[in-house]
Amino acid sequence: MVSKTGHPLPKPASSHAVEPSLVHIPALALNLCLIPSNGRRTLLDVIRRWIAPGQQPANSVPNCPVAALDRRDRGDLLSACPTAVFLRHPLHRLASAFNARVVWGDDRRPVNAIKHEIAQTYGLCPPHANAAGLTFREFILHCARTPDADLHERWRPQAAFTEGLSIDFIGNAEALDTEVPHLAATLGHRPIMPLRAAPAVAPPTPWQGPSMSEVSSLNLRSAGLCPPPAALFTPGLAEIALDRYRADLDLLEAGGLIDEPARGPNALWAPAPEARPARAA
Repeated sequence: MVSKTGHPLPKPASSHAVEPSLVHIPALALNLCLIPSNGRRTLLDVIRRWIAPGQQPANSVPNCPVAALDRRDRGDLLSACPTAVFLRHPLHRLASAFNARVVWGDDRRPVNAIKHEIAQTYGLCPPHANAAGLTFREFILHCARTPDADLHERWRPQAAFTEGLSIDFIGNAEALDTEVPHLAATLGHRPIMPLRAAPAVAPPTPWQGPSMSEVSSLNLRSAGLCPPPAALFTPGLAEIALDRYRADLDLLEAGGLIDEPARGPNALWAPAPEARPARAA
Protein backbone atom coordinates (compact mmCIF):
# COMPACT_ATOMS: atom_id res chain seq x y z
CA MET A 1 0.00 0.00 0.00
CA VAL A 2 1.38 3.42 -0.98
CA SER A 3 0.44 6.85 0.36
CA LYS A 4 -0.55 9.87 -1.72
CA THR A 5 2.99 11.20 -1.37
CA GLY A 6 4.54 7.96 -2.58
CA HIS A 7 5.64 6.74 0.84
CA PRO A 8 4.88 3.07 1.63
CA LEU A 9 2.41 2.63 4.44
CA PRO A 10 2.85 -0.29 6.86
CA LYS A 11 0.05 -2.79 7.18
CA PRO A 12 -2.40 -1.34 9.72
CA ALA A 13 -2.03 -2.89 13.15
CA SER A 14 -4.99 -4.87 14.39
CA SER A 15 -6.97 -3.43 17.28
CA HIS A 16 -7.36 -5.27 20.58
CA ALA A 17 -9.41 -4.13 23.55
CA VAL A 18 -7.38 -2.65 26.39
CA GLU A 19 -8.64 -2.45 29.97
CA PRO A 20 -9.56 1.22 30.51
CA SER A 21 -8.02 3.06 33.46
CA LEU A 22 -11.12 4.51 35.10
CA VAL A 23 -11.49 6.34 38.39
CA HIS A 24 -14.68 7.62 40.00
CA ILE A 25 -14.61 11.09 41.60
CA PRO A 26 -17.33 10.97 44.29
CA ALA A 27 -17.31 14.75 44.89
CA LEU A 28 -18.31 15.30 41.27
CA ALA A 29 -20.27 12.10 40.58
CA LEU A 30 -17.92 11.74 37.61
CA ASN A 31 -16.02 8.87 36.02
CA LEU A 32 -12.66 9.85 34.58
CA CYS A 33 -10.78 7.82 31.98
CA LEU A 34 -7.06 8.38 32.64
CA ILE A 35 -4.76 7.85 29.65
CA PRO A 36 -0.95 7.50 29.98
CA SER A 37 1.11 10.39 28.53
CA ASN A 38 -1.90 12.72 28.79
CA GLY A 39 -0.96 14.54 32.01
CA ARG A 40 -2.71 12.34 34.58
CA ARG A 41 -1.18 14.08 37.60
CA THR A 42 -1.79 17.54 36.18
CA LEU A 43 -5.41 16.64 35.39
CA LEU A 44 -6.07 15.43 38.93
CA ASP A 45 -4.43 18.58 40.33
CA VAL A 46 -6.64 20.82 38.17
CA ILE A 47 -9.71 18.88 39.33
CA ARG A 48 -8.55 19.23 42.94
CA ARG A 49 -8.40 23.02 42.47
CA TRP A 50 -11.92 22.84 41.05
CA ILE A 51 -13.28 20.87 44.01
CA ALA A 52 -11.38 22.73 46.74
CA PRO A 53 -10.13 26.10 45.46
CA GLY A 54 -7.55 27.78 47.67
CA GLN A 55 -6.44 24.63 49.50
CA GLN A 56 -2.85 23.46 49.54
CA PRO A 57 -1.87 20.97 46.82
CA ALA A 58 -2.47 17.32 47.60
CA ASN A 59 -1.18 14.18 45.94
CA SER A 60 -4.55 13.52 44.35
CA VAL A 61 -8.27 13.97 44.70
CA PRO A 62 -10.33 11.34 46.52
CA ASN A 63 -11.19 8.71 43.92
CA CYS A 64 -12.11 5.08 43.54
CA PRO A 65 -10.57 2.85 40.82
CA VAL A 66 -13.57 1.49 38.92
CA ALA A 67 -11.69 -1.73 38.12
CA ALA A 68 -11.64 -2.54 41.84
CA LEU A 69 -15.45 -2.81 41.93
CA ASP A 70 -17.36 -5.96 41.13
CA ARG A 71 -19.04 -6.21 37.74
CA ARG A 72 -22.52 -5.15 38.88
CA ASP A 73 -21.32 -2.14 40.91
CA ARG A 74 -19.08 -1.13 38.03
CA GLY A 75 -21.99 -1.26 35.59
CA ASP A 76 -24.21 0.73 37.95
CA LEU A 77 -21.55 3.42 38.35
CA LEU A 78 -20.95 3.73 34.62
CA SER A 79 -24.70 3.97 33.97
CA ALA A 80 -25.43 6.48 36.73
CA CYS A 81 -22.50 8.89 36.28
CA PRO A 82 -21.06 10.61 33.20
CA THR A 83 -17.62 9.66 31.92
CA ALA A 84 -15.01 12.16 30.73
CA VAL A 85 -11.68 11.75 28.93
CA PHE A 86 -8.96 14.24 27.97
CA LEU A 87 -7.01 13.63 24.76
CA ARG A 88 -3.93 14.91 22.93
CA HIS A 89 -3.28 15.10 19.21
CA PRO A 90 -1.51 11.79 18.43
CA LEU A 91 1.46 13.44 16.68
CA HIS A 92 2.24 15.59 19.70
CA ARG A 93 1.66 12.68 22.10
CA LEU A 94 4.02 10.41 20.13
CA ALA A 95 6.79 13.02 20.01
CA SER A 96 6.37 13.71 23.72
CA ALA A 97 6.51 10.00 24.60
CA PHE A 98 9.60 9.51 22.41
CA ASN A 99 11.44 12.34 24.15
CA ALA A 100 10.35 11.41 27.67
CA ARG A 101 10.68 7.63 27.51
CA VAL A 102 13.10 6.84 24.69
CA VAL A 103 15.53 9.76 24.66
CA TRP A 104 15.51 10.79 28.32
CA GLY A 105 13.91 7.83 30.11
CA ASP A 106 16.09 5.89 32.54
CA ASP A 107 14.08 2.69 32.04
CA ARG A 108 15.61 1.12 28.92
CA ARG A 109 13.13 -1.77 28.72
CA PRO A 110 10.71 -0.04 26.29
CA VAL A 111 13.61 0.83 23.97
CA ASN A 112 15.08 -2.65 24.16
CA ALA A 113 11.69 -4.21 23.43
CA ILE A 114 11.32 -2.08 20.29
CA LYS A 115 14.87 -2.87 19.17
CA HIS A 116 14.23 -6.57 19.70
CA GLU A 117 11.08 -6.35 17.54
CA ILE A 118 13.06 -4.54 14.83
CA ALA A 119 15.78 -7.20 15.04
CA GLN A 120 13.24 -9.99 14.62
CA THR A 121 11.51 -8.19 11.72
CA TYR A 122 14.68 -7.51 9.76
CA GLY A 123 16.83 -10.43 10.86
CA LEU A 124 19.35 -8.42 12.88
CA CYS A 125 21.03 -9.70 16.00
CA PRO A 126 19.52 -8.00 19.09
CA PRO A 127 22.86 -6.92 20.66
CA HIS A 128 23.81 -5.03 17.49
CA ALA A 129 20.33 -3.52 17.24
CA ASN A 130 20.38 -2.31 20.85
CA ALA A 131 23.82 -0.70 20.61
CA ALA A 132 22.87 2.30 18.47
CA GLY A 133 19.83 3.56 20.37
CA LEU A 134 16.58 4.17 18.53
CA THR A 135 15.66 6.66 15.83
CA PHE A 136 12.26 8.34 15.70
CA ARG A 137 11.62 6.70 12.33
CA GLU A 138 12.18 3.25 13.87
CA PHE A 139 9.90 4.23 16.75
CA ILE A 140 7.03 5.29 14.47
CA LEU A 141 7.33 2.24 12.21
CA HIS A 142 7.26 0.01 15.30
CA CYS A 143 4.06 1.74 16.46
CA ALA A 144 2.54 1.37 12.98
CA ARG A 145 2.98 -2.40 12.73
CA THR A 146 2.31 -3.39 16.37
CA PRO A 147 -1.21 -4.25 17.61
CA ASP A 148 -2.69 -1.98 20.28
CA ALA A 149 -2.46 -4.49 23.11
CA ASP A 150 1.24 -5.13 22.39
CA LEU A 151 2.25 -1.46 22.40
CA HIS A 152 3.68 0.25 25.45
CA GLU A 153 0.88 2.16 27.19
CA ARG A 154 2.65 5.48 26.60
CA TRP A 155 2.28 5.15 22.82
CA ARG A 156 -0.77 2.91 22.65
CA PRO A 157 -3.65 4.66 20.83
CA GLN A 158 -5.83 6.68 23.17
CA ALA A 159 -8.91 5.16 21.58
CA ALA A 160 -7.86 1.75 22.90
CA PHE A 161 -8.39 2.98 26.48
CA THR A 162 -11.92 4.18 25.72
CA GLU A 163 -13.14 1.11 23.86
CA GLY A 164 -16.48 -0.09 25.20
CA LEU A 165 -17.07 3.09 27.20
CA SER A 166 -19.88 5.58 26.73
CA ILE A 167 -18.00 8.89 26.73
CA ASP A 168 -20.00 11.98 27.70
CA PHE A 169 -17.22 14.55 27.45
CA ILE A 170 -14.03 14.70 25.36
CA GLY A 171 -11.61 17.42 26.45
CA ASN A 172 -8.29 18.85 25.30
CA ALA A 173 -5.48 17.59 27.55
CA GLU A 174 -3.27 20.45 26.35
CA ALA A 175 -5.58 23.13 27.84
CA LEU A 176 -6.82 21.70 31.13
CA ASP A 177 -7.18 25.02 32.94
CA THR A 178 -9.86 26.11 30.47
CA GLU A 179 -11.23 22.70 29.51
CA VAL A 180 -12.10 21.65 33.08
CA PRO A 181 -14.43 24.66 33.53
CA HIS A 182 -16.02 23.67 30.21
CA LEU A 183 -16.50 20.17 31.62
CA ALA A 184 -18.17 21.65 34.72
CA ALA A 185 -20.61 23.61 32.59
CA THR A 186 -21.29 20.74 30.19
CA LEU A 187 -22.15 18.33 33.00
CA GLY A 188 -24.36 20.80 34.84
CA HIS A 189 -22.08 21.66 37.76
CA ARG A 190 -21.82 25.16 39.19
CA PRO A 191 -20.17 27.56 36.74
CA ILE A 192 -16.48 28.13 37.41
CA MET A 193 -14.08 30.57 35.86
CA PRO A 194 -10.98 29.38 34.01
CA LEU A 195 -8.52 28.23 36.67
CA ARG A 196 -5.63 30.17 35.20
CA ALA A 197 -5.31 32.76 32.47
CA ALA A 198 -4.62 30.96 29.20
CA PRO A 199 -1.25 32.07 27.75
CA ALA A 200 -1.18 33.62 24.31
CA VAL A 201 0.19 31.02 21.90
CA ALA A 202 1.51 31.99 18.49
CA PRO A 203 0.45 29.65 15.66
CA PRO A 204 3.21 27.07 15.11
CA THR A 205 5.25 27.29 11.91
CA PRO A 206 6.98 24.59 9.84
CA TRP A 207 10.28 23.37 11.24
CA GLN A 208 13.16 25.23 9.55
CA GLY A 209 16.05 23.07 10.76
CA PRO A 210 17.23 19.64 9.60
CA SER A 211 15.00 16.66 10.25
CA MET A 212 15.91 14.69 13.36
CA SER A 213 13.91 11.59 12.44
CA GLU A 214 17.08 9.60 11.68
CA VAL A 215 19.14 10.78 14.67
CA SER A 216 19.73 8.08 17.29
CA SER A 217 18.10 8.59 20.67
CA LEU A 218 21.56 8.16 22.24
CA ASN A 219 22.92 11.01 20.12
CA LEU A 220 19.95 13.22 20.96
CA ARG A 221 20.51 12.61 24.66
CA SER A 222 24.26 13.17 24.51
CA ALA A 223 23.62 16.49 22.72
CA GLY A 224 21.07 17.52 25.35
CA LEU A 225 18.24 17.76 22.80
CA CYS A 226 14.49 17.37 23.21
CA PRO A 227 13.25 17.90 19.63
CA PRO A 228 9.79 19.38 19.00
CA PRO A 229 7.29 17.32 17.00
CA ALA A 230 7.93 19.21 13.76
CA ALA A 231 11.64 18.38 14.00
CA LEU A 232 10.92 14.66 14.36
CA PHE A 233 8.08 14.10 11.88
CA THR A 234 8.73 14.16 8.16
CA PRO A 235 5.55 14.43 6.03
CA GLY A 236 5.85 10.71 5.28
CA LEU A 237 6.17 9.72 8.94
CA ALA A 238 3.31 12.04 9.88
CA GLU A 239 1.09 10.34 7.30
CA ILE A 240 2.00 6.89 8.61
CA ALA A 241 1.29 7.93 12.21
CA LEU A 242 -1.99 9.66 11.33
CA ASP A 243 -3.15 6.54 9.49
CA ARG A 244 -2.20 4.32 12.44
CA TYR A 245 -3.84 6.60 15.02
CA ARG A 246 -6.90 7.57 12.97
CA ALA A 247 -9.19 6.29 15.77
CA ASP A 248 -7.68 8.96 18.03
CA LEU A 249 -8.40 11.58 15.38
CA ASP A 250 -12.00 10.36 15.19
CA LEU A 251 -12.37 10.90 18.95
CA LEU A 252 -10.82 14.38 18.79
CA GLU A 253 -13.13 15.30 15.93
CA ALA A 254 -16.15 13.92 17.79
CA GLY A 255 -15.22 16.17 20.72
CA GLY A 256 -15.02 19.22 18.47
CA LEU A 257 -11.29 19.60 19.15
CA ILE A 258 -9.94 19.29 15.59
CA ASP A 259 -11.15 19.80 12.06
CA GLU A 260 -10.07 18.31 8.74
CA PRO A 261 -6.67 20.11 8.42
CA ALA A 262 -5.56 18.60 11.72
CA ARG A 263 -6.00 15.13 10.21
CA GLY A 264 -3.37 15.65 7.49
CA PRO A 265 0.46 15.67 7.40
CA ASN A 266 0.45 19.44 7.93
CA ALA A 267 -1.23 19.00 11.34
CA LEU A 268 2.05 19.82 13.10
CA TRP A 269 1.82 23.45 12.10
CA ALA A 270 -1.92 23.87 11.62
CA PRO A 271 -3.23 26.40 14.18
CA ALA A 272 -4.34 24.62 17.35
CA PRO A 273 -8.04 24.89 18.20
CA GLU A 274 -8.80 27.68 20.63
CA ALA A 275 -9.68 26.62 24.16
CA ARG A 276 -13.43 26.54 24.59
CA PRO A 277 -14.75 29.19 27.00
CA ALA A 278 -16.47 28.19 30.21
CA ARG A 279 -20.22 28.69 30.02
CA ALA A 280 -23.05 28.70 32.50
CA ALA A 281 -24.86 25.42 33.06
